[in-house]
Amino acid sequence: MIQFQQVSKFYNPEIVALRDVSFDIDQGEFLFLIGPSGAGKSTLIRLLIRQEDPTQGTILFDDTDILSIRKHLLPVYRQQIGVVFQDYKLLDTKTIRENVSFALEITGKLDNEVKETTDSLLDLVGLSDRQDLFPEQLSGGEKQRAGIARALANEPKLLIADEPTGNLDPETSFEIMKILQTVNEWGTTVMIATHDKEVVDAMNQRVIRLENGTIVSDQKGGYNGNCDEDKKPAKSRKVEIEAVSALPIEQKETKPDIISDLDQLPVSSAVRRQLRKNSIVTIDQLLDLSESELISLDGIGDKKAQDIVNALESFVNAPPHEQA
Repeated sequence: MIQFQQVSKFYNPEIVALRDVSFDIDQGEFLFLIGPSGAGKSTLIRLLIRQEDPTQGTILFDDTDILSIRKHLLPVYRQQIGVVFQDYKLLDTKTIRENVSFALEITGKLDNEVKETTDSLLDLVGLSDRQDLFPEQLSGGEKQRAGIARALANEPKLLIADEPTGNLDPETSFEIMKILQTVNEWGTTVMIATHDKEVVDAMNQRVIRLENGTIVSDQKGGYNGNCDEDKKPAKSRKVEIEAVSALPIEQKETKPDIISDLDQLPVSSAVRRQLRKNSIVTIDQLLDLSESELISLDGIGDKKAQDIVNALESFVNAPPHEQA
């Protein structure tokens, strides 16, 4: 999904932010970016979102060289990347609900989709009962959760969190990480830049360590590199039906000819998100459910169930090349 190929960033001959950095990130990975202040973590993030350009090297996102993206198309590219900032960057004059909705409105979403998606995201981060408050009325953990909800508004392929637990107590930090883990389980790639040793150790995921602008280790394990085996280039974590746990409805015989991801289903992003909350992650799983079973899913109900049924009929009847 992401490839850094011998990327360097020099601000002048004496200030080297990154030097000859190369690594790959596969779709669905969860990884940490660690290293001391000045190691190059923030520079790497700025390069990835095209806030700055590298001095040399290539950065690919879904096989597209991001330097080839014209400036007027950068907002479209950046919609694929959600960023959660350490200082939150919430709009102080808007409520939490308005902060999340605004991220959808500026992309031209219809009012009903804005409402459904905002409701779903506020529920995900546990802020439904705080949605009418302004940022100054929230705790640090609540502001961070609001920032996550806003970053997820346009269903990004990649979620970057820059020191998401830096100003939080340990209990709140792990609540934030649980949300990010849930997002990753839905299929979103998650990259976290952090100094939080306890969080990194507890999560036991891939860790890329930067020092003086270069990668000094890339492995799975804790903050200090304690791991059972070195991290090899990860394979894409495509969700298999057999690997889906805690299904709310007893799984029936699968249909191996159609196991497409929910992103191919012509329904709103809010409906897809609600399905994933019910551990429904493929179209194949939906085809195994009756309409009454769909209605019984948490947060679906009659109207959304009918929308899903209509979308399934459209998908199944579409020519194979359109399904692909």
